[in-house]
Amino acid sequence: MQICYLCYYVIFYLIQTSYFIEKCLVGASNKEESRLAFECKNIDKICPQILKNELDILECVHFSDSPSTELLGEKCQNEVWTYAANLLQYKNMQDLLEPYCRTDMQTLTCKFRDRPGALLKCFIDNINDIKTKECANFVQRLRFLTFLDARALKLFIEECNDDVNRYSCALGKNSEMTLSCLQRHLLKLQKPCQMQVLHLSELQAENIKYDRQLFMKCGSERHQFCKDVTVGSGQVYECLLQHKDEPGMSSQCSNELLRHEQLIAQDYQVSRGLVRACKEDIKNNRCRKSVSDDRDIRLAQILLCLENATRYGPNSVQPKCKEEMLAHRKMLLEDYRLSPELANSCQREISSLCKKMELGGKTIHCLMEYAGTRTPKRISPACYKELENLLKEADVGEDWRADPVLWKSCQSVANVACHNVIGGESRMMSCLMGKIGTEVMTLECEKSLRQILYFEARDFKLDPLLFKACHEEANKLCVSGHSWSFATRMNSKSVGQPSTFVLPCLYTNTNKLNAACLLELRRVMRQRALSVDLHPMIEMFCLEDLSRYCNEKTGKGEEILCLQDNLERLTSDCSVAIYNFTEVQSEYMELNPIITSNCKEVINELCSNVQIKDQDVMDCLIEKKNDPLMKLHLKCRASVEHQQLISLKDYHFTYKFKKACKVHVSRFCPGAKIKSEVVRCLSEVIRNDTLLEQKPHVPKECHQQLRAQLLQLRENIDLNPKLKADCASDIREHCSKVPHGNAKVLECLTSKKRFLSDMCRRRIFNIEKQELTDSFTDYTLISTCKAMLNKFCPNMSANEQPLTCLKKYKYAEDFDYNCRAIVVKRMLEQISDYRFNPNLHRECRNDISNLCYSVIANQMDEKELEGKVIQCLKVQFRAGKLSSNCEHEMVVILREAALNYNLNLLLVDVCSVEIAELCENLSDNIGKGEVEECLKQALYNGQISNKLCKQEIIELLNEAKADIHADPLLYKACSRDIEFYCSHIQKGAGRQLECIIGVLHDNNPQTRLQWSCEKMLKERVEMYKIKAPKKLENLQELYGQVYHSPSKKYFIVVGMSFVGMIFILGMFCGRAMRRSIIGKNK
Repeated sequence: MQICYLCYYVIFYLIQTSYFIEKCLVGASNKEESRLAFECKNIDKICPQILKNELDILECVHFSDSPSTELLGEKCQNEVWTYAANLLQYKNMQDLLEPYCRTDMQTLTCKFRDRPGALLKCFIDNINDIKTKECANFVQRLRFLTFLDARALKLFIEECNDDVNRYSCALGKNSEMTLSCLQRHLLKLQKPCQMQVLHLSELQAENIKYDRQLFMKCGSERHQFCKDVTVGSGQVYECLLQHKDEPGMSSQCSNELLRHEQLIAQDYQVSRGLVRACKEDIKNNRCRKSVSDDRDIRLAQILLCLENATRYGPNSVQPKCKEEMLAHRKMLLEDYRLSPELANSCQREISSLCKKMELGGKTIHCLMEYAGTRTPKRISPACYKELENLLKEADVGEDWRADPVLWKSCQSVANVACHNVIGGESRMMSCLMGKIGTEVMTLECEKSLRQILYFEARDFKLDPLLFKACHEEANKLCVSGHSWSFATRMNSKSVGQPSTFVLPCLYTNTNKLNAACLLELRRVMRQRALSVDLHPMIEMFCLEDLSRYCNEKTGKGEEILCLQDNLERLTSDCSVAIYNFTEVQSEYMELNPIITSNCKEVINELCSNVQIKDQDVMDCLIEKKNDPLMKLHLKCRASVEHQQLISLKDYHFTYKFKKACKVHVSRFCPGAKIKSEVVRCLSEVIRNDTLLEQKPHVPKECHQQLRAQLLQLRENIDLNPKLKADCASDIREHCSKVPHGNAKVLECLTSKKRFLSDMCRRRIFNIEKQELTDSFTDYTLISTCKAMLNKFCPNMSANEQPLTCLKKYKYAEDFDYNCRAIVVKRMLEQISDYRFNPNLHRECRNDISNLCYSVIANQMDEKELEGKVIQCLKVQFRAGKLSSNCEHEMVVILREAALNYNLNLLLVDVCSVEIAELCENLSDNIGKGEVEECLKQALYNGQISNKLCKQEIIELLNEAKADIHADPLLYKACSRDIEFYCSHIQKGAGRQLECIIGVLHDNNPQTRLQWSCEKMLKERVEMYKIKAPKKLENLQELYGQVYHSPSKKYFIVVGMSFVGMIFILGMFCGRAMRRSIIGKNK
């Protein structure tokens, strides 16, 4: 029952509403009603459907496909215009709207009540603020009244009077012609008028029937292509635009569609399809507020805003909106006339260079063809700028389908080679670029791709994958703008060149990029390298040098390699081009086709994780150069070494080294270019800072790169041309059969340094000093002990050296034998000269100057002192004259020598017979101190007869008396007792030893030492009582002393010199005395 009552109420309401509307219409003009119906009796021929009221008649007349003058007659038309004019009166329109808009009429503030059409205009302008759905729908229905009569249209174009007269768009009864005329001159209109015309154009876009000119001139096309499309919401517009290139499209309709497209280009809201699909996306991304303060917003601005949103999130724009964006981007690329700035700036080029081109994007690609660097004068800077802006707005790099020429020319390639690739986000473009140079690529497709690549290379924003990965770094490092769409329309003052070269900027900041950005950057460079074998700038400046030096080099990449080999002999322009290219190539291995082709398998096997390690592929190849796999790929190894040889020509050709050290090279090594000289110079600066304990002048980053370069120089003698030249004769004599790699030649020369020429020996001395000062540069140590460093020294402090760390663990049971041998060898080298031990040099600098001046007075800067300074410091150590810091360093040296007797060169020399006879079984137990302990026990037992050996052992005991830490076995046995009884005693000067001996002699039963400590300490006390051999008393003892002395050669030279002097004096003085005697005898 309730449902029946409800139905009755609804029916009654509808009847009452219909009756009320009819009464309003009648009240509006009862007289005109009868005259309108009387004068328009033929209306049923135009609109055969039943007409309910005069409003339907008005709609019928306005939306009719047939010319109204032929069917209706002039009297009917006059009545229609008269009725429409009366209907637009404020009171009549108020009565018409009141049934639907009673509530909204109270909320809207509408001015100018005395002006016809003002109320309708008010409701149309504020339609988005109308809250009642029925009212909004009814106002939309009444929109056609705006275009029905010039008197109604005049309200919407009040600001256009001057422009109407200027362009002869007189307001007559044919209002459509007036509006169409103003639209064709849109860009020339004054701003207020332009805004009003665009507003009317937005209203027209709702229904094709509102645009009478287009509706009539495209009548046959509508019936042919769009007969099933519902009129309204701009769908017929979209249908006609989709078929604008069809053969059946007339020129009249094409011109009207062009007008419509030009309106869309100037105001995106004219495209109802775009507005409908992207309304929420435009709102969510604040596109209206962010791009312009004006009411009218260009299509390009909206597209850039939405494209900007897609760059920062895949779901920022809905799929339907993306489809509309693609269609409108394609529209911009199809017809250059939709970009008035481009058409104006490129007018000369289009008429002279592209006059035979057609629409469909061909004219734009023609301009792109003449925008290349090889033809800079064929296209003006202003045209170039506008062409660049258009490609940015169309964003062809994001989806290849936006470019009709590219899509048509590359369709066959995409079907074969990229059929699994989904379009969008540059995926298809990246795939197609990767196929350049392959068999599937066609000439037409490659040509189109190259034209686009030219612009992409100059604006990284045109590559979506690259921009997505690198936009934050680009904004931070290269000031690229806060968003993708930043500064699209560049400043006119900078016409001719892009305002910012972001891509080159990223190239120069690769060490600051994240892994994802670096990966995409390398992809781009790889695509550029694969597309051309010889870069245009190189080809332009180096044709003469190519024919002179590289006529036979025709392989891929061989031309550039040849030019690099002959860099010093090239002409100036070519030299600069090759220099710049080599500098960039040093950063990007992908630009080196020889290495990429010869080392592909090695890279995949050994360097697949370079991104994780944050190192360059080239660095990886250099590091793995002596890997067994590399030895199987000789071409790869040769290519890598050739690249290293090229990098020696100038330190700028080693990118990371140049980047880290360029400023410091300019400061400390002005004028130095050759890498070996730069490395030597900076190494001296670092070494001096270390020894003098100054604040480092060379920062950590540069120091690390310097170490890497030193390792390369040490690895192969060929990479150190100065050393190779200075030691050429020595290498032939002593190391001719030694391989040049793996630092073999350098180790050979070091082992033969006593027999080297002076020049070569000085070179080796400096290398030893460098390596022992900074063991990071010791290739043999680093390569041999790599596993041990990873195992025992994974977390070294910033100031700790690999050699220092390895010394601590060298006697561990699981320590590698080969690594231990290298470590001990380096320790032997250190004790040969105090300058090889940076810690000793630093801490004992003052002690050496004050206490060992006589030893260093005549030292040569580049020649070893053969342990003389360290021997002097031992004497001063026993006497307790060293400073505390120096004493500590001497304790370290003495303790190491006690554990490994080989580190005590004097002991090995004077006690070699005793060690062989008495300690033969213990000599292999390196690192336990058993040989030295054996000699001490032999001394204690009276088994040492050699006075020199006996004296040296007593000196060892005296050194232990000076500091118990110099006797590692005794300290090990008594460490707990020292900690318990003597921890309060300061170290050094024998104080802790005296303390523990005092505990030994203490009769207090509560202060007893451990058994092992007590036993060894008692033996040491007895050993300390043994006196050194007495002074020499005869020639035999003198002879024995000299014979066993490590400086015996010195004594022999002095003795022979003395005898020689006596002989010479005898010769001269003897003759003089003989004459004197003969004279006296006379």
